[in-house]
Amino acid sequence: MFIIQFIGYSQSIGVTILGSPTTKLAGSTITMTSGNSLTFQVTNTDLSNCENLRITGINLSNTNFSRTLANAVPRNLKSLRSGCGGNKTLNFTVTRTDSFCDSRTVQITIETQQGDFIFNFEVNRSPIISVLGGSPSADITNNSIITTATNGTYFGVVEELASVTRYYTIVNTGSCPLVISSIVDTHADFVLPPYVLLPNFTPTAITTPINPGTYVIF
Repeated sequence: MFIIQFIGYSQSIGVTILGSPTTKLAGSTITMTSGNSLTFQVTNTDLSNCENLRITGINLSNTNFSRTLANAVPRNLKSLRSGCGGNKTLNFTVTRTDSFCDSRTVQITIETQQGDFIFNFEVNRSPIISVLGGSPSADITNNSIITTATNGTYFGVVEELASVTRYYTIVNTGSCPLVISSIVDTHADFVLPPYVLLPNFTPTAITTPINPGTYVIF
């Protein structure tokens, strides 16, 4: 997921996120909350003639990021105007390469014969908890107080001396390890074991980190 904060810029160079050509990045900050990299596409937006826009370099301000060029620079870009032959695009990918769980920003400078084109790319890493129940699994929303059979929170009528067991899944949908400090119930008629289960149902400590994209069961 990424968020664009537009500041504004004017130049015959156009930069978009590859696959999202309507997203103009001039002078903007792109904040990404899932994943580590984006691919950008540079074009010559001057439709008045077929002159070259010369890209002389692409530089990053933060050593926690790296760039991969699909096309070598310097590179001349012809206008997107109909009838102008030659290279039309320059693609490059910027990737956050460190393992820290925090937010970090890199300033990307594209050097051209007309001057520098600058924008920021922020990768925000954090764990995100989702809790699922039921079969098939359904979301349990934070602070929900309405029980339903859909997500397994409605236990129905339980006869005296009998019991009903439900399994719930804690999923980390973020980009950093998630650590559960405790799981607490508030009613004497419910019992929680002092551990969680790995996907293969092996018991493990509640404080075992849940890596991004993985889950535990309780």
